[in-house]
Amino acid sequence: MPIIRPEIFITPDCPTVKFREDPQNINLAIEVPKILTSQGWGIGTIFCIQFVNHDKTKLIKVARFIVTSEDESIQTFNPESERPMTKLVQRREASQMEAWFYPYGEPVKKKLRNVK
Repeated sequence: MPIIRPEIFITPDCPTVKFREDPQNINLAIEVPKILTSQGWGIGTIFCIQFVNHDKTKLIKVARFIVTSEDESIQTFNPESERPMTKLVQRREASQMEAWFYPYGEPVKKKLRNVK
């Protein structure tokens, strides 16, 4: 199932990315590099990631991240042909600066009973 696009708010102090999905449904290892590349955020940019409920009325969890690496390269396809194609490849990575903050307490993991 496709995720709802995150909302991105640019402020002078810290850009914020808001997801309106259950945090279990979001793979930050995939989504964060996409956001960094589309926004063009460079090394040292500090930003927040927030998870809010679907109605945007409650904050589920929040943490700050920092862009740690940025790599741009050009790839050439079909170099022997008359018209080789080139493509700019951008890769950016971020690291989490602090632990997740849960304003309503960390969610309790349900224990499953053994059923025979």
